[in-house]
Amino acid sequence: MEPASTRTRRERPTKGDRREAAILEVTEGLLNKGAYVDITMDDIARGAGISRPSLYFYFATKEDVLLCLIDQLIGEVRAQTADIQQQLHGDIRTAIQTVLKSAIQTRRQHPGVARAATENWAISSRLRQGWEGVLLEIVDVVEQVITAERAAGRAPAAHRSSSRAVATALAMMNEYCFYLAEIDSQLALSDEELATTLGEICLLGVYGTLPAENRV
Repeated sequence: MEPASTRTRRERPTKGDRREAAILEVTEGLLNKGAYVDITMDDIARGAGISRPSLYFYFATKEDVLLCLIDQLIGEVRAQTADIQQQLHGDIRTAIQTVLKSAIQTRRQHPGVARAATENWAISSRLRQGWEGVLLEIVDVVEQVITAERAAGRAPAAHRSSSRAVATALAMMNEYCFYLAEIDSQLALSDEELATTLGEICLLGVYGTLPAENRV
């Protein structure tokens, strides 16, 4: 099925649109409560108040349903990525905090979808293509920022690690820390601690030091 984000918008949603929205809403609710592997098409159909054959008219598999939800989340993340580029034209230290808080808020709004994307990207090539693709876009943006900061002399250029390597490590550190929060791990930090700590580590990774106001 064509991803929702690529369809032509109508002035009024049809009955089919409303039913599909109900299917997605029910599935996201199930993901917020349990693991993707434990959800069945029967669970989704029952929650949406439709028959299983009717569900198959909209989605052939539960992976297709998850892909549609991830497609919507990716749209929000991509909007944030564009915002990163705008934010980073100003004070980078403030921008990092703003971007991290925004990312945490978005994932908190869709915890089950984000968790399912992280947990299942290694076992589904289609999920991996979508979720890894948006992570690579974030890495691209961060790499450009690090390269520009080094070229301008604001960040030390004499690093053994390339801008790409640093950007990748920082992005994946953030991703895993977000995931720990989404599964309510004992290792998870509060949202405020997460934004502050990841922000400081990002600053250290890029600049090798913290601005005076961040030091204890």
